[in-house]
Amino acid sequence: MAVVIDANCGHKVVRDADYIEIREWFLNDKAKIAISEDLFKELYKKSFKPFYDEMKKLQRVRVLDGEEENRVDEAIPTILPIIQSDDPHILAMMIVGDFRLIVTEDNDLREDVKNKEIINGPRGKIYSEGTSKKRRGQARKLLEKLGSCGD
Repeated sequence: MAVVIDANCGHKVVRDADYIEIREWFLNDKAKIAISEDLFKELYKKSFKPFYDEMKKLQRVRVLDGEEENRVDEAIPTILPIIQSDDPHILAMMIVGDFRLIVTEDNDLREDVKNKEIINGPRGKIYSEGTSKKRRGQARKLLEKLGSCGD
């Protein structure tokens, strides 16, 4: 399974205790980072760079190919009229790449991911930071339900 990390959470996935469950999922070879050229430009910042480089070295990065990038560009105009967020590229990437899990704190993007008019069959899931024991348990259950990457 490949997971989309919104740019607003990249640095948190790397170092915040609230994101330990998803970080361990990446480190234990259960998930890959889903990335496109545009998202790479947003994410590849100072604090996320070493983590991304390590994941790439371990072959735990799923990069969209040229054809998929073209399909993302084609999908954007179809979803623009119905989205709330300012992230049409991420939503189109989730649709084209069949990525169904996103790490984000953007409330509008969360609503878009839950909207079955945008992402359906299967529906999108949102990884929520686990600040409490209960939330960490919910995050762990979500990750277990989704399983490992088979890419």
